Amino acid sequence: MQKSNLLFVVIFLLLNIVTHSQSKFIGKWLGELDVHGTKLRVVFNISESAEQVLKATLDSPDQSAFDIPVSEISANGNTLLVKVKMIGASYEGNLVNDSTIVGEFNQGGMSFDITFKKTDVVKEKVKYQEPTKPYPYNEEEVKIENKEAKITLAGTLTFPKTIKKHPAVILVSGSGPQDRNEALLGHKPFLVLADYLTRLGFVVLRYDDRGVAQSTGDFSKATSLDFVTDALSAIKYLQTREEVDIDKIGIIGHSEGGLIAPIAASTSEEVKFIVLLAGTGVTGEEIIYEQTKAINKSSGLSEEFIHEYDRFIREMLPIVINAGDEESARVQLREYLNKQLQQLSDTFKREAQLDSSSIEMTIQRSVNPWFRLFLTLDPQDYLKKVKVPVLAINGSKDIQVIPSQNLPKIEEALKESGNNDFIVMELEGLNHLFQKCTACTFAEYSTLEETISPDALKVVGDWLKERFLK
Repeated sequence: MQKSNLLFVVIFLLLNIVTHSQSKFIGKWLGELDVHGTKLRVVFNISESAEQVLKATLDSPDQSAFDIPVSEISANGNTLLVKVKMIGASYEGNLVNDSTIVGEFNQGGMSFDITFKKTDVVKEKVKYQEPTKPYPYNEEEVKIENKEAKITLAGTLTFPKTIKKHPAVILVSGSGPQDRNEALLGHKPFLVLADYLTRLGFVVLRYDDRGVAQSTGDFSKATSLDFVTDALSAIKYLQTREEVDIDKIGIIGHSEGGLIAPIAASTSEEVKFIVLLAGTGVTGEEIIYEQTKAINKSSGLSEEFIHEYDRFIREMLPIVINAGDEESARVQLREYLNKQLQQLSDTFKREAQLDSSSIEMTIQRSVNPWFRLFLTLDPQDYLKKVKVPVLAINGSKDIQVIPSQNLPKIEEALKESGNNDFIVMELEGLNHLFQKCTACTFAEYSTLEETISPDALKVVGDWLKERFLK
């Protein structure tokens, strides 16, 4: 009997030790990643289940990504181990005092030192152009049915208080999962744009991408052509609204949205005008070749590296394009990347973040349905069929969609279509987000207080007013 009691006491003590080890980590922990100069906040929300097992979620507030499930979490003494399978990330850190964890964050073959501090509240960063309530117009949360895809898109409709029919625009975001505000790197471009246009007298509809935030569907399986059906569903929704002049509904698309807009306009007569904000004029393959050179150059990498990376990417992308199916692409890419891993210099591999652990993630990103279609989808095929009014603008400092590569091709296609109402314009000193930039690097986006240049807003607003508010 004494042995039994002793055993119970030992087990009880061990459970207390484990529970105490875990309890030190329970709470909200805030850290900041420095990704080549871009500052991104990361939050671990750690709690304990009824069975006294640790559980957690991860937030990336500057990318408007919240409640990402943590697949594995464990505490051993002062050491915390976290794995987030959904984004291919892991973290190992040591508790140095009650409110500080110091460790290393790993994702996509890259490692970053990061310190987490215990906090009660993570404040939202608000840029000066973001509007504050009460607004001088109406705002309504809406649901948009895409019957073809059997999904529901959640959005925000803003419209003037004057009781009459107004011209309307749909805002279509760039590549990657985006919410209705196109929130990225601390900015909310579509919130600012919607506010500006609604104050001018337009009805504006913006929505969460399928599978993002409050919208249903699976983003990971969707392609640009699927996103076209989402945009057209949004137009059908606007046609049901008494505030909307159905003869004056158009699409404003940013980046990939600037590819979706002409596809929609060339396939549906319900699209009455389009605005392309850093829209593409060439295939995704061509975009990536020039984009990678520009980004690498702006990052201060050597000419030798830029030249070698260009060779590398020009060998890799055709493998993805020419493979018969996804599995074939996987096999061929894996063979190519493993071969390159043996042949490339250590310096190149370090700069390119290419190692055995990053190969599988590179393959996964390269063979997904969206990327394979993006590489070959040619905007020219659709721009040549667009007959409605078009405004196409790019920032002269854009290093993602290079203006000299794309604007001439957009103009060329619109001329071939016989379109007699279009403007193609390069805006001096603006980057891909249409911010007035200084360094004009990718890393600078988040550091700038400006979300969208007033000059860019005025160009878009004046063009729309001249045609649709008379």
